[in-house]
Amino acid sequence: MASRSKKGQSPRFLIGSAVIHLAILGVILLSPAREYIFEREQSLKPEIIARDDRLEELMEEVRDQTVERLQERVEILAEGQDRMAGNFETINAHLQPFQEMQTATARDRFEQYAETTTSLQKQLLELLESSPRTLAEWNAAEAEARQLTARLLSTQEEIRRGMMILGYLDAELLEQQAGTEREQFTVGQSLRELAEALSEEERRSAQLQRDQATLATAVARIAELNAELPPAEQALAQAKADEKKLLAEPDETDTRKRREQNGQRNRAKRQVVVTEKKVNALTGDITRTTAGRDSRIEAIATVKQRLEELELRQAELLKQSRERQLAATELQRSVIDQIQSTAPSTTAEPMQTGEL
Repeated sequence: MASRSKKGQSPRFLIGSAVIHLAILGVILLSPAREYIFEREQSLKPEIIARDDRLEELMEEVRDQTVERLQERVEILAEGQDRMAGNFETINAHLQPFQEMQTATARDRFEQYAETTTSLQKQLLELLESSPRTLAEWNAAEAEARQLTARLLSTQEEIRRGMMILGYLDAELLEQQAGTEREQFTVGQSLRELAEALSEEERRSAQLQRDQATLATAVARIAELNAELPPAEQALAQAKADEKKLLAEPDETDTRKRREQNGQRNRAKRQVVVTEKKVNALTGDITRTTAGRDSRIEAIATVKQRLEELELRQAELLKQSRERQLAATELQRSVIDQIQSTAPSTTAEPMQTGEL
């Protein structure tokens, strides 16, 4: 009975379930929930306003908003320009005393460096005119001259800086100062060459002393060898004579005497060999020592010639340094006199109000 009851209810159950599902599906399709459940394809084309009047109204609204924003920015820029102009006026008012003080300080520094430069140039010129005699005096004078030149180049740079700060910007005057510095630099270069010549002279002088000592040793050795050679030659002649005499004697018939005779002959022969080696050694030593002596004589002559050239070179460099230093001193004096007697050709102007 239960089985037949279930079979009779199955069609009704299926029909009711289908009706319920169809009702739910209709609600979903007809309600706004479909907007969330089913994604609607977005259109990539913008919506076009068909009416020209509406489009024109939108363009006017955009234009009006743009003009308003630009006017606001222009007003802000104008206010900023006014503030900057006021700041420039304030800065000029506050910096004017400072500029005057800075100019006065620069003038004082210029006068100090001008005086120092003149004094250093005078010292250097006197030093270059002192004409040192010995190598030690040369070295001392050259070292002091290089120190003075280095200080001069530094003070001349300060003079040029002072000219720029004080407003002495005339091209001719600046070129004169540049010429002064070039002349002073040339003096320094001549002094460096002089230092190299002095250093070479010192090396050559030491070499000359060594060569002379070697030559004296060679000469003394040659004298000793020449003194030893005649006795050695005499001993060799005597040994040869003794050998010849023993060889000339008739041979002994007695066995014992013949043995003694042969021993004497052999000793005489060895004596000749030893004495001959001594003579040959002395002769070879004399030949080698004489060659060494001759080479030392040539080396000494070469060194002396180079020392003479170095002395001439030093005199030339010293003369050139004096001439260059005199020219540098006159040029620097001319520049200083012009600056001290004239006003600046160009001065720095204060900032103009209203300039951005």
